Amino acid sequence: MKEVRRKFRLWEPPVARHGRLWQKTVPQLANCISMALTPMVLTARLLKQEEPDCKIVFVGPCAAKKLEASRKSVRSYVDFVLTFEEVKGMFDAKGC
Repeated sequence: MKEVRRKFRLWEPPVARHGRLWQKTVPQLANCISMALTPMVLTARLLKQEEPDCKIVFVGPCAAKKLEASRKSVRSYVDFVLTFEEVKGMFDAKGC
């Protein structure tokens, strides 16, 4: 019974980069890593299907999303990625 459970255990990395890192460093666990779309990508894909000409800007805490958005499979969905720090800098520059 333990063996069956192991086959279906998945790890959902918080950032796509973590999943790729684990695949390279611990290849024997590669089949346990979920490669599901992140919420950023899934939401952008759904929005682009509804409104193909819309621009998608993701604002979040992690600069790793910039790397994720530059991947070939993602870049046609997410147009811009800004960190909270960058947005704060824009508000500060405007005196807000």
